[in-house]
Amino acid sequence: MSVKKTLKTEDVVKNAEEKVISQAELDTLKAQASQLADVQAQLADLEKAKSELATTLEDTEKAKKEAETALEDIQKAKAAQELEDTVDVVKGFNLFEEGQVEDVAKYFMSNKGETANLILTTLEKAREAIQAFGEKEHGTDLEGETLDTTKSVSDAVSSILKSRKTK
Repeated sequence: MSVKKTLKTEDVVKNAEEKVISQAELDTLKAQASQLADVQAQLADLEKAKSELATTLEDTEKAKKEAETALEDIQKAKAAQELEDTVDVVKGFNLFEEGQVEDVAKYFMSNKGETANLILTTLEKAREAIQAFGEKEHGTDLEGETLDTTKSVSDAVSSILKSRKTK
């Protein structure tokens, strides 16, 4: 009964069915209780971290949706500006009725590519050529001259040839 010598004795009433444990068993239980307390503290830390992670994920999703909305707004504004610019270009050609201008511009916008670029650049070159032609004076001023239409064809031909030779 060396167990009794190592245990402190106290004056308490013991139940007859109560088991007595050794110091080693008591130390093991204390160590396990200490480990349990550590695990419970770690579990509490994990729950806190899980909650913080969930909040961070929610914030990230919210930020992602805001960024997507902002991107969509930017893309819409860019498309609207591009359509407005294309409408201005098409108006400058002076080839289409006012009601057709936006439809033609939308056509070019929806059919972007080499062919659409070729058509636009060709129309612009034609517009520039027409503008340059319109800014120069062409022909001769026949003010004060009268043409005699009663001459015969041979007289008219000889008169035209004479006029060409003198120029």
